[in-house]
Amino acid sequence: MIFASFDNTTLMLVLGITTLEHTRVIKSRLKSKISKSAVSGKEVYLDYFK
Repeated sequence: MIFASFDNTTLMLVLGITTLEHTRVIKSRLKSKISKSAVSGKEVYLDYFK
């Protein structure tokens, strides 16, 4: 859903998350995991988080 450009509010509603802050935390953790991975081309995926 992040790669489809869903905003934080939409992600919160679709995933049943109770707060926008929790949505931001989840996105931050995902971004961190992608950053630490050894996958080639990870910069492309990280661009979706800007």
